[in-house]
Formats: sequence, structure tokens, C-alpha cells
Amino acid sequence: MTDTNGDFSSNTERKSYYLFVVAAACLVAVFLPTHKAAENDLYREVLGETTIRQFPIAEKAGPVLLAEARAFDIKAKSALAVDVRTRAILYQKNSQLHWPTASLAKLMTALVISNITPQEAIVTVMSEDLKVSQPVMGLTVGEKIRVSDLLKGMLVMSANDAANVLARSATGSTERFVDMMNFMAQKLGLQNTHFKNPAGFDDPEQYSTAEDLLTLTYEFLRNSKFADIVQTQLEQVASTDGVHTHDLRTSNRLLEKNNILGVKTGYTEGAKGNLILLASDDSNNQIITVVLGSENREDDSMSLVDWVFKSYEYVK
Repeated sequence: MTDTNGDFSSNTERKSYYLFVVAAACLVAVFLPTHKAAENDLYREVLGETTIRQFPIAEKAGPVLLAEARAFDIKAKSALAVDVRTRAILYQKNSQLHWPTASLAKLMTALVISNITPQEAIVTVMSEDLKVSQPVMGLTVGEKIRVSDLLKGMLVMSANDAANVLARSATGSTERFVDMMNFMAQKLGLQNTHFKNPAGFDDPEQYSTAEDLLTLTYEFLRNSKFADIVQTQLEQVASTDGVHTHDLRTSNRLLEKNNILGVKTGYTEGAKGNLILLASDDSNNQIITVVLGSENREDDSMSLVDWVFKSYEYVK
């Protein structure tokens, strides 16, 4: 079609080539959006039409900052505190900073599982599921265990092996499951969140923000079973045949305090200490705090909780 200089040798050939390029472009323009739309329709069918009102929302008057409230500056890289009832912001620091999720990603893993897999379902552990670092609940290849017990392992002691089994068994591969995590993130309006694995391991493409994690926490706590699990300090689960037992101890040592009602811990080398708490005062006023990138996540979180309850007046 072309000569040694790469130029078209005739007008006919030139016209034929242009027609080919235009036709190919039209096919790409039509096929790719259609393929993506079909994939999204599949995810939408599987995950349902979950929606959540966007953060922040304060339909009613929130707590009022006292005039005598002292200044407060948390040591963590990012933090956010909100009133549960109104979602009024009570404290924030770099709340839109992109930060590694660590095991806070398991909130999304649990949320996706709740939409696609019955908790009474029984799954089989495979060798590929166990190629993870601590913490683990000690699952064994070939072990059959209920999804509900794997959720407890993942949410109580932050077990990475449980997260892998749940993801792989639900969709056939962790990669496919992560696609669903990201699709769910889009549905919830988490515009500054992206996942690369269900357990929360460090990856440049695994990140979120305090604001997005707050929205995720609201959606997570709408599930009453999950709300109960994240308050559990000690639990024992077993394989369906009773041969393998697993003792679960919470990774959230602040649950020892009466006013802490969950939610989730996270730690990796890249993220440092991450912690989301649901806390209440003596009058049952509740707040959610998100602390990211802390050298001491428990101390930073409790300092924030104490400061909020001492610094704000709750209007009845």
C-alpha cells in the first residue's frame, strides 16, 4: 500500500485507509463503554443499589463548642471526629489527606461480602489463601468454615487469612473481589479511596482519607451484626467438623473501656497506626473518630475522644 517513503501511493488507497481508521475508532468508541457498562451492571446486580447520604450532613443542630474549650492538636497525620446523630464535624486535621488504609480496608471487605455471600455459607480454605503475614487466625488448607466465623476472625482480630478466604471464595479470585470493592467505593461516593487488596496491605494504589473512611464506617455500622462483632473482645470459632478451633482476641484494646463501642484497627509500616472508634459519653451521646498515621493510635484516639466530650455541649 505504501512506497519506500511511507507515503500512500494512490488516492484510492489513502481513502481506504482513512475509512478503516474511522471504522476502527467507531468500534472502540462503541465497544469499550458498552463492555464497561455491562461490567458495572453486573456489579450493580450483585451488590444491589446501596446508597448513602454524602458526608457531611447536619440536618439538626449539632453540639456547640464551649467558649472555655482548650485548643487541641492531635499528633497523628490525619484525624476527624463527628457527632453520630448529626454528622456535624467536631474536629478535623488533614481529613482529605490520602493515606494507606492498612486493615481499615477490611470494613469494605466485610461490606461487599454482606452483599454477595450468605453468612451461613460454608467455604473451603485453599493454600493460596494462607500466603499472608500476621495477624492470622490459623486456618488450615482444606478446612471448611462458615462465612460468619471468617467475618469474626477478620473483624475481631484483623486476620489476613480470613480476608483472603472470604474474597477468593466469594468471586473466584481476590482480583475480581477488589474490583467489587472499588465499585462499591464508587457507589458510596468515596472519591478519594482505592483498593488493591482485601486485607489492607501497603500498596501505592491502596489509600483512603479520613472523610471517606467515616462514610464507609457509617455504612458498615448499618449492619447490626457487624456492629456487634466489632464490640467483641474474645470469641472462639471452629471448622464445621469441629476439628479446628480458633481463639479470637480483639486487636482493639480500647474495647476494655466502657465508652468504646468499636470499630476497627489498622497498622502497616507505611500507614503506621490507624484507628476508627465509636465512642459515647455518660448521656449516650455518640461520636465517631478516625485517626490515621499515628505513632500511638490508642493514645491519640482517646485524647481526641476526651477532648470532644469535654469541649462540646450537647443540646437536648
